[in-house]
Parts: sequence; structure tokens; C-alpha cells
Amino acid sequence: MAEVKNLKAENSNVEAIKVVLNKDGECIMISPDDAAMFDRFAAGIRQIIETANEMPKKLSEIEKQYKGKTDHQSRVAEAIAISRENVNFSREAVKIIDEIFGEDTIKKYFRGK
Repeated sequence: MAEVKNLKAENSNVEAIKVVLNKDGECIMISPDDAAMFDRFAAGIRQIIETANEMPKKLSEIEKQYKGKTDHQSRVAEAIAISRENVNFSREAVKIIDEIFGEDTIKKYFRGK
């Protein structure tokens, strides 16, 4: 679970929220003064949802391509194609989250797990 702290820079009225992502203390900083943060977050979540909603169609197309093929080579190829789609979805989601909160946010979060 992430640890959250409010911080204020010395000689400044700018506040930031420090979110510790892992047991090693790696963190991200979120500025409540960043008006574009909400827009980036809303757009990112919308993009992840849209991409997720496309997944059943993509997976169904793969299944159709291999329908009736029961040989080992076809079953392996189907599994690889499905895995590729899942990996592509995950990569896209990580890219979107990094664009919102900063580079390597997801890597930092899971590094300490």
C-alpha cells in the first residue's frame, strides 16, 4: 500500500503530495497546483478503458483464426497470439500511467513487491 504525505517546499507556497510507492522509498510527487493533472488522469483512464473494451474483440478474432485447429502447433500459436495482445494492453496501460504520474511509476510500484 502506498504511503501519502503532504509536503511544502521551503520559501514557496507550492505544495506537493509525496506518494511512496514501495518499501525502498521510491516515490512520485503530485502537485495540487498542476491543473492539467486532472485532465491527464481523466484522459488516461478513458484511454485505458477504451483499450480494455477492445480486448474481447481482438481475442475473439484470434480464437476465430484458430477455431477447429487442435494440433499442438496451432494451440501454441494461439496461446502466443493471445499472450501478445495481453502484453500489448499492459504495455499501453503502463505507458499511459507513466505519462500521468511520471516515468517508471509502475516499475517503482512493483519493484518493492
